[in-house]
Amino acid sequence: MNKLLVFIKEKNNSYANLASNVLGVYSNASAKVVVKFKAQDGGGLTDVVTLTTTAGKENEMVEKIAINITSSRAGKLVIADSLGQTGLEPSNITDVYSISLNEGSTKITEDLTAASSLTAADSGKVFMLSLAAGFTTTLPASTAITAGWNCKFIVKTANSASYFITEDTSVDTDILHSNAVVRTLTGNAQTMPHAAGHTLIELRTGTVKGDSCTVFFDGTNFYVDASLKSTTIALG
Repeated sequence: MNKLLVFIKEKNNSYANLASNVLGVYSNASAKVVVKFKAQDGGGLTDVVTLTTTAGKENEMVEKIAINITSSRAGKLVIADSLGQTGLEPSNITDVYSISLNEGSTKITEDLTAASSLTAADSGKVFMLSLAAGFTTTLPASTAITAGWNCKFIVKTANSASYFITEDTSVDTDILHSNAVVRTLTGNAQTMPHAAGHTLIELRTGTVKGDSCTVFFDGTNFYVDASLKSTTIALG
């Protein structure tokens, strides 16, 4: 009988999958252990559960989880329960940090036509900004993603009101760091404004099709590189 692995993050937010679907268990950051599964929705996608562990115990917890997953004991195994403070080893696996479904989707390009909030599963995507009236896109909270999260924004529809890209201000404070190549439409004149420790990127009225910026998260801060028409960006 196949073993069912259970992870409980909070009320109405939990995950379970079969041990036979585990693709790997590893640590990729301090106080974090990742369990990766074949996605339950199929299609070659992956589901990722990230656990918070006691710093310095990451490798030990990887080994403990792996041993229990591969043991012959069948039935249900609660790896972590953030609500009940129970699980495989609650003193060192302290909570379920994040649950991300269907990563690795082949749909890496997505049109944005309204305000939205991005998630951990949006890493690697290219977002086409596609509404002349503009809107705000909120990046994931830094507490909900791990180092390496990234995306790109490309202007598909020139705007008559600003496109905003902002940190999640309910959690984060001034963690956007930006460099922008600002070009003229004729000739090679360029400037490169820089801003550290700010909240949002504003792509102002007058952007042109193809203007773009990339966002990368290093585990602490978001870094933004932009290439836009002259005077159409504000770093605030």
